[in-house]
Amino acid sequence: MKNTSSLNTAIGGNALLGTTTGASNTAVGFDALFSNTTGVRNIGLGTFAGFKLTTGSNNIDIGNMGVAAESNTIRIGTRGVQTKTFIAGISGVTLTGADVVVSSTGQLGMVMSSARYKRDIHDMGAQSSGLMKLRPVSFRYKSDPAGTPQYGLVAEEVAKIYPELLVYGPDGKVQTVRYSMLSAMLLNELQKQTAELNRLSAQMDEQKIVNERRMAELSARQGAQIARLSTQVASLKAMFEQAMAPKGGARSLAARLRPLREPIQVQMFHAKARQNRPLQHGGKPFWLKTELKLSV
Repeated sequence: MKNTSSLNTAIGGNALLGTTTGASNTAVGFDALFSNTTGVRNIGLGTFAGFKLTTGSNNIDIGNMGVAAESNTIRIGTRGVQTKTFIAGISGVTLTGADVVVSSTGQLGMVMSSARYKRDIHDMGAQSSGLMKLRPVSFRYKSDPAGTPQYGLVAEEVAKIYPELLVYGPDGKVQTVRYSMLSAMLLNELQKQTAELNRLSAQMDEQKIVNERRMAELSARQGAQIARLSTQVASLKAMFEQAMAPKGGARSLAARLRPLREPIQVQMFHAKARQNRPLQHGGKPFWLKTELKLSV
């Protein structure tokens, strides 16, 4: 081992073999941190752990060969070799924080919301309208022996509407949907629906006011018409009562009806006397038949 610095620990054949000036490195395992030259504070645990590291610093490689010149990275296990992860102290522990997401390369992280991490910020507008085209489904995972019912979307169907919501694997195949994005899109749709409901509610309120005003005007006109008709009916009643009296006769009735503006027809016809004192005309009895046509 060619090492001109200090504070390095190497356990295993060829561990830290290429180090020249790197310091504070720990390599445990055959060929661990084999290619490191100037990197500092690296940890390689396991056979070939950190083997590809060269000049990077502050890396922790456990059962992983690492990547040349990378820094400040933790790599545990090897893709395609370890296919399941179990970590104690997570399940059943309650805490407040952000959701953790996984990239298609297996990197862990969070979805940042602060404006300092973003650019090209615009209102979503109609971009969420396609949500109504998505098909929510129920299903069971093939790998779940218990067959627990699940609910969600089919990534291949989402690809036809929102391809930007998909996550692909290293082989280029679709893996999943970025469900965390749907909450903001649903909120946008809810706000749009709320705005539309408020607009319709305001429109209905305006129409209600118009209808109430029209009803008031109609009621006032009807009241005036009813009052006028009542006056006419009372006048006609008085004229008929006078016409049926022995004095005045048909001539007196026609004279009283003539000033009225409403279309009133008076028709005389012969009939047998059905009262003690019928009207007389030319020495013959007659009765009055009236047809009233009152305009409203």
